[in-house]
Amino acid sequence: MDAHAFDLVVVGKANVDYLVRGPRLPLPGQSVNGDLFQQAPGGKGANQAVAAARLGARVALISRIGNDARGDSVVEALLTEGVAVDNIVRDRSAPTGVALCQVGGNGEKQILSAAGANSRLTTDDVHAARDALASTAVVLVSLGVPGDCVAVPPDVSDRFLPEIPNVNQHAEQRLAFGGRRFCPPEEAQCRTGCP
Repeated sequence: MDAHAFDLVVVGKANVDYLVRGPRLPLPGQSVNGDLFQQAPGGKGANQAVAAARLGARVALISRIGNDARGDSVVEALLTEGVAVDNIVRDRSAPTGVALCQVGGNGEKQILSAAGANSRLTTDDVHAARDALASTAVVLVSLGVPGDCVAVPPDVSDRFLPEIPNVNQHAEQRLAFGGRRFCPPEEAQCRTGCP
């Protein structure tokens, strides 16, 4: 019998995405007519939790969202996907975060986000989820929340799996893996100027 209540606990952000797909991304100051609009729950932490749940994992999410209609939609979607939401804090002072996503015809993207309650996740919130953290096989942390919230609690360090960091947004929190730094290709291109 498996002693773990969860296969994976994710510490990360949850928000609502507003996505527009179009033939290309606009240049600064330009407007481009899009082809499709979608509104859906998102955020790196929530997306990772849902992906693992869809693969059959027992998953819990530790996050902070607003006590608003957007937050309600995030919780509803996570429950529908089979993600445990007991450790999602509802913030009465900050709204649920949002991301404005633009995707061009070649798949290139731009994202501008407002963290909202995500930026208010605290180490106390993470420590309050100690039961979930202690009863999981793997802990996945995302850097979309305050840096002190992704520090590995000593009693789960053997189950820790860091997200490959976004070097542009979190330069001060970069993690080295085998002496290398990793980032998505489009961010590497922006950072280095190489195609």
